[in-house]
Amino acid sequence: GGGWSGIAAALGAKKAGAEVTLLEKTDMLLGLGNVGGTSATVKDLNYYWEQSHDIDNDSRSFTPIGSMYYTNNKNDGNVYSAYFGGSYDGKSYSIKNIKIQSDAQMVGMFGITIGARLKNIVMYSENEDTIEITKDSKKWYCIGGLVGFAAKGSSSNNAVIENCTVSGYRIIDSRNTSGDWGGASI
Repeated sequence: GGGWSGIAAALGAKKAGAEVTLLEKTDMLLGLGNVGGTSATVKDLNYYWEQSHDIDNDSRSFTPIGSMYYTNNKNDGNVYSAYFGGSYDGKSYSIKNIKIQSDAQMVGMFGITIGARLKNIVMYSENEDTIEITKDSKKWYCIGGLVGFAAKGSSSNNAVIENCTVSGYRIIDSRNTSGDWGGASI
């Protein structure tokens, strides 16, 4: 199965010791933001995902895989974050035509990664799709095509981005109205 039920089955199989290496649909990508941990429960799960075919999202909206949000508009609001902390091998298959418009703090296909290993990812748009952080985003922020914010992780789990490419997208920082550079990008 695909979607959330497919993710649940894959995670259950992985916990039971099985090798999980199939990525079926674009909506499976959406669930990867829950793989790795949250700000409340940081775990070193080492999940491995392997793309098995080209994915075309047909310029539909896509939610970044993992990100950070403030729970209210005040400076003292609580922070919620979910990140991708596993391994993803795109096997040089394409992920194309995704469109992101988000008010999250970290925006990219992978909004935030911690200790992730990303390799052989080919991400492109034939339609000049946008990856945009909106004006509604709060406090500091990062925006990028593949990853908005990549963190090292534990000493045994260094972050790796290898043999990846992003092309054809317009990356838009709608928070920056002064003409200066905005957040970081990868």
